[in-house]
Amino acid sequence: FPGGPLIGVALRDPDACDGEAPGHAARREAQVASALRLLAARFAGLHVRFLCFGADDIAVSQRVAGLLEGRCRTSLQPYSPRPAEMLAAVSRCDLVLAMRLHAAIFSYAVRVPFAVIDYHAKCRDFCRDVGSDPELIFASSGPSPEQQEHLAGVLADPARRYLPPALPLASARRLADDSFALVDRHLSHARVH
Repeated sequence: FPGGPLIGVALRDPDACDGEAPGHAARREAQVASALRLLAARFAGLHVRFLCFGADDIAVSQRVAGLLEGRCRTSLQPYSPRPAEMLAAVSRCDLVLAMRLHAAIFSYAVRVPFAVIDYHAKCRDFCRDVGSDPELIFASSGPSPEQQEHLAGVLADPARRYLPPALPLASARRLADDSFALVDRHLSHARVH
């Protein structure tokens, strides 16, 4: 990694996660920060880029960045409704930690290794459909210490980073584009009413 690895982190606003117990989001944020601090200790020059796949994701990204205590460089990719812009941001990453499903879909589409924080069945379903490493599907509370070690191992060993695609690339891209089109239609409808 010339200059250090670039880790994309796509977190979801905790207010958008229905049915979470009080304090669950704070525990998840602490676990994510712990994983990123571990990676920063192991990989010189680590850069964490928070990928905002929703306009409400900025605050959670800023909270987790604060928990990193300056141990690595951080930056923020603001939300864009243009899929190509977010796809390009994901494609520059060496690894993506995705709570946002679209971040996982885009990672898969451009063959960037990814781990998923499974806050909803759709995350699990996608990972199963594409044949993800089960060790890279984290509970909604974020990666455990053992999973953090596994994540570091994946980043350290290029042979462990890539799985053969279970879905044709064109299908994965179509899935991502269709999902953003659905969101755009919903937002357009909401603005009219």
